[in-house]
Amino acid sequence: MLKNLTMIIAYMLIGLPGLAATSAQNTTAKSRNICMMQAGDVGKLKYRANTQQEAFQKVADACFQKRSSLFVKARNQEPDQDRQIQFVEACVNNIKCI
Repeated sequence: MLKNLTMIIAYMLIGLPGLAATSAQNTTAKSRNICMMQAGDVGKLKYRANTQQEAFQKVADACFQKRSSLFVKARNQEPDQDRQIQFVEACVNNIKCI
């Protein structure tokens, strides 16, 4: 009840944009900065970091490194640039953050 009353007063005083900014700050403060992905070839990857961007980067890097090493192991050669771009896109498009 008190929270609802506070939200109503905030809306009356600062308007909807200010209220949205306050809600976004509260959500950011409560988030756990965890990103994860799961794929058949690389398995499950899950990282926590100080920021969501850092966690996302850790998962993307780990996914790319695993896919590249699997490619080298299977073909005894480094993936070409086009294949590397495909690896990055596949990794980045499957990451979910909370």
